[in-house]
This record gives sequence, C-alpha cells and structure tokens, in this order.
Amino acid sequence: MAEDLRSVIGVAVVVVFMILAASRPWEALFPAKPEEPEAGCHVLPLPENGAVWVYSGAPRTSPLTLSTGAGANYFVKFEDETSHAPIIAFFIYGKSTIEADVPVGTYVMKYAIGKDWCGINDLFGPDTYANRAPKALTFTIDSGHTIELARRRGGNLPVDEIKRHDF
Repeated sequence: MAEDLRSVIGVAVVVVFMILAASRPWEALFPAKPEEPEAGCHVLPLPENGAVWVYSGAPRTSPLTLSTGAGANYFVKFEDETSHAPIIAFFIYGKSTIEADVPVGTYVMKYAIGKDWCGINDLFGPDTYANRAPKALTFTIDSGHTIELARRRGGNLPVDEIKRHDF
C-alpha cells in the first residue's frame, strides 16, 4: 500500500509540474527583462553638399579647401583652440571637394564620418566614426589650408579617434 501511495504521489507531482510549466505562473513574479531598443537616431534628409554652420560673427577671409574620401559623408567642425567654442562646420558628401572661407584664427579640426545623417547633435547616430586632428590649424588672411580627408598610407594629417560625445 505504501508503494502504491508513493506511485500516486509521484504521478500527481508530475501532473502538477506539467500544469505549472504550461501556465508559467513564475512570469508574474519574475517578468522577463524587456529587450532594450537599439540605440539609433531619427534619420534626417542629408544636408546639401557644402552646407555651412556658422557659429562666429567674425569675417570669413581665410581660404579652406576640403576633399573627402568615397563611401561615406563627412561633418567637419572647426573649434577655437583655446575656448573650444565651435567656429564653423561643413557637411560634405563622400568623394567631394568644397572651397570656403573661414575666420582668421587657430582651430582644432574634428570630423565625423557616416552614412545616415541624424543632425548636428547625433551626427551619424551610433555608426558615427569621429576623429580629431591632434595639431591645431592656423588660418590667416594670407594663408589657409587644403585638407584631404581620406585614409591613406603615409598621409600627412595624423588623426586621433574620439568618441561621438566628445565631438
């Protein structure tokens, strides 16, 4: 009789376990962690090639030529070397060249590379690749700069990769 009782209890335990497994009551006590949405951005239409953001009221008298590599778009920003205030920025399509004038001064150049434009705050979203020229560039009335932003072996513009939030 004791053996029959153990068999009945064993079968009852298995049935109860199967019912609980099918109804999943533990989900109410331990809900699954919600999936985190992918960090993305709201993709915007691309600005025009050569679009300019001017942050300084200083006259723009020093020449600048910017050329970019193929395969992505570029957002190039010049910041005052001392105050780090933005002075001027440009949007340039890949494999393009623009010519512009910038205010006289000494600037740190930063540039972001990507495909989908998310605005000046989010740049190219999570796929942004950002760089900073380690040496400041000086612009005068008499001399400007011609800069080619394309990776190449033996290039003459070293850059440091930076985080998007440091842009």
